[in-house]
Amino acid sequence: MMSNLPLLRRQLQAEPGNLFVWHHLARVLEGLGKGDEAEKVLEEAVEVARAKPFVDRNGVLSYADLIRLRRERGAAVGPLLAEAREAYPDNCLVLSLEGHDLIEGGAYEEAIDRFDRILRVDPTDLPANSPSYDDILLGELSHDGRALAFSKPAATPKRPTHIKPPPRSCRPTPPTQ
Repeated sequence: MMSNLPLLRRQLQAEPGNLFVWHHLARVLEGLGKGDEAEKVLEEAVEVARAKPFVDRNGVLSYADLIRLRRERGAAVGPLLAEAREAYPDNCLVLSLEGHDLIEGGAYEEAIDRFDRILRVDPTDLPANSPSYDDILLGELSHDGRALAFSKPAATPKRPTHIKPPPRSCRPTPPTQ
């Protein structure tokens, strides 16, 4: 991995607008335990994405990793997440990040909606210019996020008042004859 650093840095000098290379450099730095440097690279990558006159589909990678890194250290990600959502409104990775952010904010029903949107994606029917997604994002991780949102008190349906609560004892009731 260390040998990739000089190559990636040279490639960025040759192609400073290549968001895929920016993202790859950040991932290598993070893998080498240089999280602060990786975050700075991702911040620069997001600036490059913002400066482009079009939405570069590779920019979502840098937005998503920057959001993830900031969330991991407890920083607020709301404005950056909103910006990513505006640029990439149907991107499953952004929807997943937003779903988890909504859970943290107590908006469980909205979070469930984001995960449901991901679960409705058919990976065999994606447009040609669409990003590819890991199967785990389109399945297991979205089901996990949905379950997490459902497990929160505000998302749990209230018990109707006409239904009696279960008995407190687990002992079986003797049969009546």
